[in-house]
Amino acid sequence: MEELGEILKGYKDLGELTVKLLAYKYRIFYASLILVLNIIFTILMILFWLIMSVLPKITAISLNYEFLGIGIWGIAFSFAMIVVWILHRVFSRTVKSIQQYMSYKETIVDKLIFPLAFSVPFLLVYMIPSPRPYWETYCWFYAITSSFVIVAVFHERKMNKLYPRFSTNVYTTISIMQVAFSVILTLIVLHISHPTMLSMVSYLFVLISALTAAIRQIYSAEKLS
Repeated sequence: MEELGEILKGYKDLGELTVKLLAYKYRIFYASLILVLNIIFTILMILFWLIMSVLPKITAISLNYEFLGIGIWGIAFSFAMIVVWILHRVFSRTVKSIQQYMSYKETIVDKLIFPLAFSVPFLLVYMIPSPRPYWETYCWFYAITSSFVIVAVFHERKMNKLYPRFSTNVYTTISIMQVAFSVILTLIVLHISHPTMLSMVSYLFVLISALTAAIRQIYSAEKLS
C-alpha cells in the first residue's frame, strides 16, 4: 500500500508540474506578445517621425500628414495581427493544452470584447469635435487606455477568477499605469501645444506601461518555478 501511495503521489506531483509548466509558458506568451508588438510600434513611430521631419527637407514632396498617419497606423495594426498569428502558432501546443483545463465556453459577448474594445474608443475620440489644439496627435492615447481598461475589467478579470492558475496581469497593469498617465498627459496638454511633443509623450507613456506589464508578467511566471 505504501508503494501504491508513493506512485499515486508521484503522478500527482507530475500533474502539478505539468500545470505549472503550462502556466509558465502561457505567461511568457503574453509577455512576448507585448514586447514584440512594442518593438514593431517603436520602429514604425521612428519611421513616421523620420518621414515627417526629414523627407520634406531633402525633397520637394508635399506630404499629407493625416493620410500618412492613417497609413502608418494601418501598417502597424497589420503587422500586429501578423505577429499575434505567428506567436499563436509558436505557442499553439501550449494554448491547446491549456484549453483542455478550461471548460468555459465563449459567449458572443466574449468574442466581441476585443474587436469592440480596440475599435469603438478610437472611433469616438476621432469623431468628437477637437476640445484642444492638435487633439488628433494624442487622442489615440485616451482611446487605447479605454481599450485596455475594457479588456482588463470584462475579460482578464473574469478569466483570472475562473482559472486562477493561468491568471495573467498584462491588461490590468497597463490599464492602471495608463489611467495614471492620462492624468499627467492632460496636465501637459493644458500647458504645451506642440504636436510632435504631445505625440511622442503619449507614445512614451504607452511604451513604459507595456514594458512594465511584460516585465511583471515574466516575473510572475518565474515565481511559479
